[in-house]
Amino acid sequence: MINDFSNRVKEFINSNKKQNNKILTNINKELSELDARKNRIEDLAIEGTFSKDRFISKIHEVEKEILKKKTEFDNNKVEKINIDSLLNYFKFFVKNISRLWIESSLEQKRRLQDFIFPEGIFIENYELRTTLINPILSQIKKQKEAVINSLSNMVAHRGLEPLF
Repeated sequence: MINDFSNRVKEFINSNKKQNNKILTNINKELSELDARKNRIEDLAIEGTFSKDRFISKIHEVEKEILKKKTEFDNNKVEKINIDSLLNYFKFFVKNISRLWIESSLEQKRRLQDFIFPEGIFIENYELRTTLINPILSQIKKQKEAVINSLSNMVAHRGLEPLF
């Protein structure tokens, strides 16, 4: 169940990486075209085709576009993270959550509680209640229940085999 979740996370991240790489490739292509345009403007200025004012205006325009594209590139650049290490830690976290709670300091327990119950917990009719459990942990619980339900349908009911 956790491995299934990990695989889906990997697929999602890899899909986003591919899409992001396409965007970065396009931005790089546009930057190359702008650099070529800038070089052409400089060549025309050297040949005397442009006046000084016209040259400054055109260069400023292209440099402004280059800066805009470089900013766009930086905004789309995703830090490389080790997905396997992150997912391995997540598996460890989910499998050892009770031990982590026991071994945590008061501040760490508060942060762990905030992670698991993002909207907090409260007492109602002498019972601890919450309005929301962390969506990731909720999904894991749903998948676990689905696996248990599918397995219980596979067990033969009493009376299908002869009783001796």
